[in-house]
Amino acid sequence: MSAKAVILRLLGDLALKQAVVTSIEYFGSHFVWIQVQGTREQAAAYQPGDKIQVLLPMDEVRTYTPIGWDADGQTSLLVYVRGGSPASQWAEQVRIGDPLRFLGPERSLPLPEGPLSMIGDETSIAVAAAYQLARPESVACAFESDVDLSAVTKKLGLRPAMVLPREVGLGHCVDLAQWARERHHASGARVGLTGGPTLLKTLRGKLREAQVPVKTRAYWAPGKTGLD
Repeated sequence: MSAKAVILRLLGDLALKQAVVTSIEYFGSHFVWIQVQGTREQAAAYQPGDKIQVLLPMDEVRTYTPIGWDADGQTSLLVYVRGGSPASQWAEQVRIGDPLRFLGPERSLPLPEGPLSMIGDETSIAVAAAYQLARPESVACAFESDVDLSAVTKKLGLRPAMVLPREVGLGHCVDLAQWARERHHASGARVGLTGGPTLLKTLRGKLREAQVPVKTRAYWAPGKTGLD
């Protein structure tokens, strides 16, 4: 049990908001798409790129990017399943009708109006989908991944420019940086860069050298849990 989870358990309804799981869809063994019904008040506070911090049943807290939040209070979460982590266990065991208790929505990756290039990994698909939903035809995305993303990106309406396998020497970052430079020069597209620390550090440096505006947010790091 994390310290944050202990505090949230103690505060209970004083701090936490609540929604209910209404739909669950699985994409292979790697992704679970969970739709939930919240309230109109929650929807009114939401902006693309926001986060919520979910109190899981096993008393752990994990952060997710809501994909849209309509006026009736419905939103969805995409959980990347990897190993036996608490988040993966929850995603594999969650059922329709289960409560979802959370903090937020809160600002996490606000990006300026205009064309966007979203770059990241498996954990970045939800934030790319959130911006694509809010700005149709203005968002393009590219990911590094060693798993098949085609089913989940199609379901969420994303059209990835490319999905590149991870390379030990990070040579694929050269291709990602070139793609972002070309989009910036053609349309002025800014970059939203999310995912793990190695990708962020390497690619952020290359983009800044090329004078491409970039905003980053680390979604995970080795040895750390509950990163928000």
